[in-house]
Amino acid sequence: MATPHLGASTNEAQENVALQVAEQMSDYLVRGAITNALNFPSITAEEAPLLKPFIALAEGLGSFAGQLTDAPISKVTITYEGAVAGLKTRALTSAAIAGLLRPSLVDVNVVSAPTVAAHRGIVIDEVTRAAVGDYESFMTLTVTTANRSVRSAAPCSTTASRASCRSRASRSTPNSRRR
Repeated sequence: MATPHLGASTNEAQENVALQVAEQMSDYLVRGAITNALNFPSITAEEAPLLKPFIALAEGLGSFAGQLTDAPISKVTITYEGAVAGLKTRALTSAAIAGLLRPSLVDVNVVSAPTVAAHRGIVIDEVTRAAVGDYESFMTLTVTTANRSVRSAAPCSTTASRASCRSRASRSTPNSRRR
């Protein structure tokens, strides 16, 4: 025997769901918190200000690499080192992939980017390392196509809720050395 899901079929349940949705939207708009999203990682109100500068940086690294890449992308490797490795890297990866695809696909966003990449056959690897080098955090995005690799990287130091980051990129082909 099969029966439909009846979770919110009573008036009380409908009211509770409506209140919960309103509270979740308010939390997102006021504090940046994301809870119970179907296709995006949950982000607490405490995590939102920490992630915000890194999300912008990840999207910028992706956009930079996407503008340098004209061949079909086969693989993307995103490496998080140091303090950033302890954050919600799935949100950062979504932002990086959105930035990467946006130069060629205007309608892509942080929610749809991983699905669009999967449909295009792009392999996405996330690497986290707790090791700290000269910087508190370091993000590297490497894009691989059939004939070359494009890499963009940014060392970051965070202070309070602000991130100070630089980015650099290197482009390599089979006949050139990495700069």
